[in-house]
Amino acid sequence: MAKNRSHKKPTKGAPSKKEPFTRRKLGELLVETGLLAQDKLVEALEAQKESGKRLGEMLIDMELISEEEMALTISLTSPWQIPWI
Repeated sequence: MAKNRSHKKPTKGAPSKKEPFTRRKLGELLVETGLLAQDKLVEALEAQKESGKRLGEMLIDMELISEEEMALTISLTSPWQIPWI
């Protein structure tokens, strides 16, 4: 009987097939971590609709979060579990 060799191991850092990655919304993460108040998120989302910018860019432009806080939050949302240095 031939072995099925089509199954490949995930590369180091890849999400496990046993634990599927669930993408989380940036705004929700910022509120959950306490970096952004819910009312400020709503304000930024409304401004985002008008400007067409990405939420992160809008939050930084509105000076609601810093670029460093954005980078930290994005690292938390990565399926590759990028370490924060």
